[in-house]
Amino acid sequence: MKRVWIWLLLMSLMIVGCNKPPTFLGGIPRDKEYKTGISLSPSTTEFMVSLFYATALVGRTASCNYPSNLSKVEIVAAVKPNYERIAKIKPDVIVFDGTIYNDTDKEKIKQLGIDIFEFNPKTIKEYNEQLQLWAAKIGAETSVDELVIRVKNLVIANNSQKPSPALKVAALMSGDSKDYMIAGSGSFLADVIRNSGADLVAPDAPNFVPLSIEMLIKDNPDIIITSGDPEVILKDSRLSTVKAVKNRLVAKIDPDIMLRTGVRVETILRDLGNLVRKTASKQ
Repeated sequence: MKRVWIWLLLMSLMIVGCNKPPTFLGGIPRDKEYKTGISLSPSTTEFMVSLFYATALVGRTASCNYPSNLSKVEIVAAVKPNYERIAKIKPDVIVFDGTIYNDTDKEKIKQLGIDIFEFNPKTIKEYNEQLQLWAAKIGAETSVDELVIRVKNLVIANNSQKPSPALKVAALMSGDSKDYMIAGSGSFLADVIRNSGADLVAPDAPNFVPLSIEMLIKDNPDIIITSGDPEVILKDSRLSTVKAVKNRLVAKIDPDIMLRTGVRVETILRDLGNLVRKTASKQ
């Protein structure tokens, strides 16, 4: 009789266990499982493929180019999302970088009736927090925590080795012309620069804004990073008195790394931190 009782107890535990919802690290139940997803920004595509591979990527933008194995993923957005195509695919979730869509676009995305996750960090702290929040929803805590730890360690290393006096860094976008855009103090890139062990040269703005040549000359950065051709800046006679130009310290950063909040944030934190320290050691 005792054996029968034990057997019944084990069976009841098995039945209860089978009916439990999926859980993530720490034993907290997830609301639902996201088996398929569409990414509407290059930054979130980097995450979906590199870290969140448990959720199959079934749609991307025409600008998504990293990692390289995206050729078989359907393009569902060019300048704007193809809402009809997305509705037909019916992914479990849509993820996107909120900085590249306006309120009207976001409302149209919501009207599809599909779960969404908007990734929109303004600081490295928010970047880490939002990554971990999304990872908790899909059970990718381990891979995300590894990235977050590396990013935090780079921030600590860069700030602990900040030169004294500090070097000043500005971030410009330029094309073939001499019309520049500069990263504003409220942008994510501005926070990356602050955490590279440098002081920031930037106007009070949330994102990139047209550059004031007079401001740049007055603030006189030691280093300029750019997503364009450094020679355009170096050969601009209006900037000839700027320290970074005089010393030819205008460094090109891959625009896909400089302008995205993807998995390669750690790359620019490391490379810019090294550049700041190397420059300071030669002065």
